[in-house]
Amino acid sequence: MYKEIIRLRLSKWAWETHRKMGWSQEQMSEQLRITLRAYGDLEREKYCFSAFALLFLLRLIGKEECWELVSAVCAEAAQKEGECG
Repeated sequence: MYKEIIRLRLSKWAWETHRKMGWSQEQMSEQLRITLRAYGDLEREKYCFSAFALLFLLRLIGKEECWELVSAVCAEAAQKEGECG
């Protein structure tokens, strides 16, 4: 459950970041230190970020947006736990 929440949120955040910065997918993949194909797979929610690529994403989005991302993931996880309990 948690991995799916994280994968979906990070994919969305990566896409929004690349659009906000005005970068191509290739430029975004360079910033994350991954291949263009791997980045495309991340945007399409096919795979989850590696810890290494996640660190570079967090560095790109800054402190406030990092906190928003973490808070959103935690809130969604708590909501899912409530649905299961």
